[in-house]
Amino acid sequence: PASAQTTATTDPVGAMTVTLQPGADNLIGFPLKKPALSRLTVSSVSELSPDVWEVGFSGLTVTSGQFDQSYFIRLKDGLLDGYYFTILSNTSQTVTVDGLGVDLSALSVGDSFDVVEYHTLASLFPPSGQGSGGPLVLSSGDRLSQRGSQVLFPDLSGSGINRSSSETFYVKDVSNGGWARNSDRSQANSQVVLPDMYVVIRQPSDSGVRTLTLGGSVHYGKEAVFFHSLSLGSGPQDNYVALPRPVPTTLSELDFGSSFVESSGDRLSQRADQLLVFGTPSGLNPSASETFYKVNGEWRRNSDRSVADSYVLEAGSAFIVRKVPSTGGVTSVWTSSIQPGE
Repeated sequence: PASAQTTATTDPVGAMTVTLQPGADNLIGFPLKKPALSRLTVSSVSELSPDVWEVGFSGLTVTSGQFDQSYFIRLKDGLLDGYYFTILSNTSQTVTVDGLGVDLSALSVGDSFDVVEYHTLASLFPPSGQGSGGPLVLSSGDRLSQRGSQVLFPDLSGSGINRSSSETFYVKDVSNGGWARNSDRSQANSQVVLPDMYVVIRQPSDSGVRTLTLGGSVHYGKEAVFFHSLSLGSGPQDNYVALPRPVPTTLSELDFGSSFVESSGDRLSQRADQLLVFGTPSGLNPSASETFYKVNGEWRRNSDRSVADSYVLEAGSAFIVRKVPSTGGVTSVWTSSIQPGE
């Protein structure tokens, strides 16, 4: 358990309600996070091995082994403000993190970061709260014929476009273990849900319309999201992302900046990066309902080339950023921000 000293920050609390349609894939992101457990200050940084970094901290005493891969750090200032990294292990004065290909030597002594616990399937959808009157339909067993609601994870590490889901999960009652993984029927209650991803909730056709209420904390500040592209000569790359802001956001407010390559014109041959969004859930494996691109700083709708700067994405909306190939397969960074009063 955490010591009393680890409660060092206070985040405002919010809630959002989502309607789950029957017989449909419902795409949902989770902009409300678990509360930050602590605010720490960087005292040192060193690379232990390729992509594994040790970050020393001050200002707080924690227990060795207190944090594991179900926790992450989120930088709150400095050159890497908004970036997050999974904690691999910790001592009383250091955290070892997965660098995700980022050069953490950019950290400076005095930079601050929060320690946050990841959402899991069980924290977002507690097995005890599913079934009759709950948002999800319980599975009566492991067989396909016994399945109720299913949660599909998008393929976050593959290449190309229109990729199939990487894993499927289903939930049984608590006495039967709760969440399970489709591939091997193993228990999956502690399966991590990343803060910038969405999931697909596949509801049975006879589930009826159900309501999912999600609570959590609003983390003010920046959140960095990676957009990957493939190298020149390859095709485009889909990045499956959830809007990290817990408020409705227009396309012009996304502020993708240089992370999104603008098109040189409206013709298909002039297109660069594209933004694909989804409408009201209807059926399985839905296609995007709208596609957008940018020309001269202006968002445009693919269907009629009309200006779309004021198109609204709801809180936690799922979308796809389809990146064109780049020299060397560049990974760009979008820094989203939410501030008090928004």
